[in-house]
Order: sequence, then C-alpha cells, then structure tokens
Amino acid sequence: MNKQALGKNNAFLSAAPATVTVLNRGDKSFKQDLQAITEALQSGRSEQLQQAREQQLAAQLLLTAEGQRLARRDPKDRRAAALLAGAQQALERARVLDEEAELSLIRVPLVRKTEALLHGRIGDETGRPVAGLQVSLRLGKESLPGLAPVESDSAGYYALLISAELAARLDPKSDLGLRLAHGQQQLEPATEALSLGRGEVRQCDLVLKADELKRLGLGTHLETGQDTKPKGRGSKA
Repeated sequence: MNKQALGKNNAFLSAAPATVTVLNRGDKSFKQDLQAITEALQSGRSEQLQQAREQQLAAQLLLTAEGQRLARRDPKDRRAAALLAGAQQALERARVLDEEAELSLIRVPLVRKTEALLHGRIGDETGRPVAGLQVSLRLGKESLPGLAPVESDSAGYYALLISAELAARLDPKSDLGLRLAHGQQQLEPATEALSLGRGEVRQCDLVLKADELKRLGLGTHLETGQDTKPKGRGSKA
C-alpha cells in the first residue's frame, strides 16, 4: 500500500490501492496539496485499469486455447464456438481498457481564479490520438507573447495554462487561435471563436483531417501506427 503524506495527518482519503494522508494547510499550499491528492487517486486508477486489461488478455489466451482444443476433438462441439467467441469479447474488452488506461494518464492542471486554461485532445478522424505536436496559442497571426508551446502527449492531450499576469492582459474580444507544429511543418486549425479571461477554463478538442495530417507530415506515421514525433526532437511535454 502506497502512502503519500501531505503533512501531519488528521484525515484520510482512500482509493485502493493508494491511501492519501490529507491536511488542510490553508490557501498557500491548497493547489499543491490538491494536485498531490489528485495524482495519487489517478495513479491508483491507472494501476487498476492496467491489471484489469492484463486479466482480460490472460482470459483471451485461455479461452482460445480451450476452444481450439475442443474443436480439434469435435469440430461440431458448440462449446468450442462459444469459447472462441468469448475470447474475442475478452480481447475487445482489453482494447477498451487499454484506451481507458491511456486516458487515465491525462492530468488536467488545476487553475486558480486568477489564471486561465485552454486544453483538449488532438486526434485523427478514426479517433487515434496525435502525439508529439507542439501546440501554441496565437493572437492573430503571432504567437501569444509570454506563453510557451506545449506538446501533445500519448493520449493527444495538451494544456495551455495561462498565468495570472497574462490572463489579466487578455482582451475578451481578442482574436485567439491555435497553432500546431511538427518539425518544420505548421498548421493553424479552424476552431470556434476562442476567448479567455481570468478564471476561465476552455476545452478545445481537435480532429485533424487527412489533408491536415499530410500538411504536418503525419500521414504515413498515422497509417502505420508509428510514433508521430519528428526525428531528432525530444519527447518532453
């Protein structure tokens, strides 16, 4: 059992297999404490999903082996067909759990009332996430000064956390948009009107079409299921 202390304990928040010790230390450490709690709970969920996925894969192997054994003995044995169908169902459940486990790795930043957040997922038209894209916020045609680009992770998730200073300077009527980059290739995807102000959280998911992926040099990578990160670039998010 993992135990992550946030201070002297006077209360417990449990989520198997992790137990988190919680102490209200006031406003100064509230965000840090809440992030630690959220991380512990998310980590526990990720582990459980991974274990469930492994169990389904093990079940698929056992059901397949037994179904094939019965079929060899008697091709008309209905039990063989039922077992093989069950094996396919276990494989499909494992696939769904694999997707859920990937989504459970997403960490949405906590936002103070003076900050702002623009976040979302980037995928292709089949639903496959697009990782390794540099995502930046632009004002008109120029990158928003004072906000560094972020990189989409393995789930296609990105999060642009805007500081209190920058959020205070944003005009609600500003012409904001997103810019995607992959190596030397860039794309400004069409989005609905974006506006951000202090304390606001906006979600902007992107579905890239085939021609947009090609413009970013990602067509071949996605067709073959290979890593979409450009060669020679780091994977740091």
